[in-house]
Amino acid sequence: VVEVKLCFQSLASISTYFHSSAVRTREIKTLAKERDLVYVHLPPVFEVRWTEFSYSLLNAILRSWFALVSYFRESSDSAAAGHLQFLTSDSNLRVMTYLADMLFCFARFQQRLQKDSTTVVDLQEAVANVRNTVASLKTTPLVGGWQEEFEQCVTESNGDRYLRGIKLNTSLRRREKHHLFVSDKRDSKAICNEVSDSLAEFLLQRFSVDNVLI
Repeated sequence: VVEVKLCFQSLASISTYFHSSAVRTREIKTLAKERDLVYVHLPPVFEVRWTEFSYSLLNAILRSWFALVSYFRESSDSAAAGHLQFLTSDSNLRVMTYLADMLFCFARFQQRLQKDSTTVVDLQEAVANVRNTVASLKTTPLVGGWQEEFEQCVTESNGDRYLRGIKLNTSLRRREKHHLFVSDKRDSKAICNEVSDSLAEFLLQRFSVDNVLI
């Protein structure tokens, strides 16, 4: 999913932004301590496809969201402005919270597959459970997950949405003049649905060969 790929590229660039400078890391830690904000050490970026790494990176940025946004708002760096725009986008936050819940379920499934006690027979139940979870996230947020917390913390005023007092940006999906009826960006729900359908289809194709053995 293209939007998810671009999302993780932006998340990785935020991690690199602090790992490449000890001064920035010290500044944001000081800011978080002075204002009593949560700041979690961002994991370094590795070119791997491990689900655990993707979840740990996304979870760390969501937990440190208020500290990161506060730091970027006060920074005069041009790169900080781009990171601020990304983190304060309402559609981006919707996708990020959805991906965090999805990766949490998928990471636990991946960890179960890596256990020495897991057999081919156990796979059928594990795959069925994770497929049901993936399908249910399209309509029902994970209980106690990031999606649920995000919607509870967001407030609306005069048509604008605010998260912890910070206004969220809502980008137009259609151009104002040229190609008026052509969408520039997909809706966040459409992105989340494609992620769910892609994962469900992957699990079906990957493990269908084991049905004959079972």
